[in-house]
Amino acid sequence: MAPEHPNGSDWHLIAVLKRDLFGRIEHGCHADGVPITRRLPREAPWPTRPLAWYFAHREAKALRRLAGLEGVPVLISWRDGVLERSYLPGHTLMDRPVTDPDFYPKAAALLHRIHRRGVAHNDLAKRGNWVVTEAGEPVIIDFQLSRCQRRRGFVFRTMAREDLRHLLKHKRKNCPQHLTAKQRALVAKKTPFARIWMVIYQKPYRLLTRRLIGWADQEGRGLPR
Repeated sequence: MAPEHPNGSDWHLIAVLKRDLFGRIEHGCHADGVPITRRLPREAPWPTRPLAWYFAHREAKALRRLAGLEGVPVLISWRDGVLERSYLPGHTLMDRPVTDPDFYPKAAALLHRIHRRGVAHNDLAKRGNWVVTEAGEPVIIDFQLSRCQRRRGFVFRTMAREDLRHLLKHKRKNCPQHLTAKQRALVAKKTPFARIWMVIYQKPYRLLTRRLIGWADQEGRGLPR
């Protein structure tokens, strides 16, 4: 159970997982000792702070919609510029590639359940957003770029397809011999949204964070969620 005031002085920091234009993500615990992960958009540089708050709001909205679903973090609180979510132990695809072919159908099933709730993740090309539990079960984290829709129209279905395509790209990299012909065709067919996304977001984001500012994304590296 989360403490009444999650932003109080009882916070014990274990590690900073990520620091970028949209704030900081930390791993730690409160006085109760229960490990959690928290996002701090209030720590973002002032030019991008409004966008950081917006992204945190999107994550909170997605996690509320996914409440009760295994394989995603539980939203603990979102207030005063701090979003707290449950800590999910395991390793990420960034830490250790998964060569077990049984993992990928389970990951696809998790994606299907997420999409059935009207949530598209939109950032599953990042290996750090895929966590693997000790039992080999898939977990998906970091929903700040997610999209929630009640009606799953063309745009939503396209985004959901991109989520699956990115999962299959990881499968192609880690155990290509188990990729079916249909899956290979899906991986090869990039949607127009994906091409636009790379131009207006991914390339400028990497230029700003890696070359101009020198901030490193450590979420998903070395520590589980």
